[in-house]
Amino acid sequence: RVAALEKSIDSAEDELEHLVAAAAKTHHLRAEHPAGKANWHPEGAVGGLAAVGAPGIKGPGAAEHPILALDEAAFRSTPMDALMAQYGTSGGGGSCDGDFGMGLIERWRGTGAPYCQARSETSTNLECYLVHQTKHHGGGDQLCLGTNVRIDYGRAGFADDGVTGGVVRNYIATKQGQRAGTLGIEYPTGTWGGTCDLDQSLWKVDGSFPGWNLDWRNAFQSVPGSGGGGGSDVELECDVWEEQPTLVLQRDTFANFFHNSEDFFNTFIALAVLQWGTADLQIVLADLYPKGPFWDIWSRVFKGAYAPLTAWDLKQKYGTKKVCYRKMAIGILGAASPITVASWRTPCVHTPLVRAYADFVVRGLDLHGATHYAQPAPPRTVTITWMARRASSQWPERRFCDSANSFFKCEDWSHLDKRSLGRMVRNDAEVVASLKKLEEQHFDNGAQVIFRDVDFNLLTFEEQIRTDVTTDIMIGPHGAGLMHNIFMPDRATLVELHIDGSGANQHFHNLAHWQGRQYVAKTSRNPIDVEDLYRTIEGLVKGMDLRKY
Repeated sequence: RVAALEKSIDSAEDELEHLVAAAAKTHHLRAEHPAGKANWHPEGAVGGLAAVGAPGIKGPGAAEHPILALDEAAFRSTPMDALMAQYGTSGGGGSCDGDFGMGLIERWRGTGAPYCQARSETSTNLECYLVHQTKHHGGGDQLCLGTNVRIDYGRAGFADDGVTGGVVRNYIATKQGQRAGTLGIEYPTGTWGGTCDLDQSLWKVDGSFPGWNLDWRNAFQSVPGSGGGGGSDVELECDVWEEQPTLVLQRDTFANFFHNSEDFFNTFIALAVLQWGTADLQIVLADLYPKGPFWDIWSRVFKGAYAPLTAWDLKQKYGTKKVCYRKMAIGILGAASPITVASWRTPCVHTPLVRAYADFVVRGLDLHGATHYAQPAPPRTVTITWMARRASSQWPERRFCDSANSFFKCEDWSHLDKRSLGRMVRNDAEVVASLKKLEEQHFDNGAQVIFRDVDFNLLTFEEQIRTDVTTDIMIGPHGAGLMHNIFMPDRATLVELHIDGSGANQHFHNLAHWQGRQYVAKTSRNPIDVEDLYRTIEGLVKGMDLRKY
């Protein structure tokens, strides 16, 4: 009895220590921040930088997840770099923090240079940030910020059915040929520009504007000032002025969670480099894709006062008008995302980029209350999720077509039905039946297993993330869906099944380690050895430290 009482006292002291640490961490997000940055509200309505209100989680679980402890106002108003800075530095040594931590953000921001010099205080200024990521070939990865710039939507082509129809028809043709289709317009020169003078030593076609960034580079035009000099925002001849900070990007795709996550991560990085929050942010998606299955990240996670705009929305809102922006950034190419660039096994672990981003998504979807961290103590249940890979849904082009509100007309995709997938487990039902038996097994550590057979294609995106945050062991064949592992609790394990020759890619090994969790790779024949997989998962349950979140 004495031993039990001492253990109880120790546990209470540990919990009190965690509570104190959590309070200290969440109430001191940052004492100071550079003045004049978009969305920064150090005092007033939001109660300071990190006001913890009813919506934020409390307790020991919040200590390592400060974003989840924020109330809505602080979550929206805090600049992204200040949010990310609370997650420490990357483990693993070497260039890890410079690749996946605050070192990356500071390094990227430090490259800023005036690519188009302002002629006066009220004229255009264009500053670009060109970074060279570790082992990334090419001329660098670009982010540009324009002040007092204009987009001529008449030239952009969104309102021209001939232009948009041609791009979509090309996409259909390349898909039919099993080649990667692109869905962006090659804008003519003069589509956007401003009253500034280009630095020709920087404004070059040398690989420093990769992918669609080059389209925007080629579309920029310096507007001559009156009388051959000067130049002000008045001379931009704007039909509309938009005052809110605006981030323009073109998605890599719209229905692959890994490749879509390239754009999500890059948006997070861009906001951190620019020191913007989401309170008054406007996202503009200038590709011609429909909204797609992950639209919640744009419409809820990155949304503050303004709903995101697709190219279709731009057509409806602006038509052929000339629209000027007080602050407009051209985002980062999807394929330049650090989660894609690092395709080899890195030594990096517990990285601020992945941990802060994951919490940002969970908090943005208001799912922080469903996490393990919201509970007063770590749960004794161990939830195992079998991420089924099945041909259960339509092709996304047909599933998300919208003839009335997008450039994807449903008649163009009527020939598509169920989408076939590679790397489907041939004895899927046998695997499910076997792993289900773990619920009946006794474990010495007190674990009580709950097994879930989940086809993520049949869930809403919010339901998918809710599944992630309550999963302790995720098992599935290699595929984009394993991107979901970054949202699991800290104590969780990802088990990636390399079947049908899928063992070369290291992205999910890296993402698991960058998050700070355990990762197990199993190379297997297909059908899978059910007994071997059962023993592996059984061992993971036995070895799980249930004192951890």
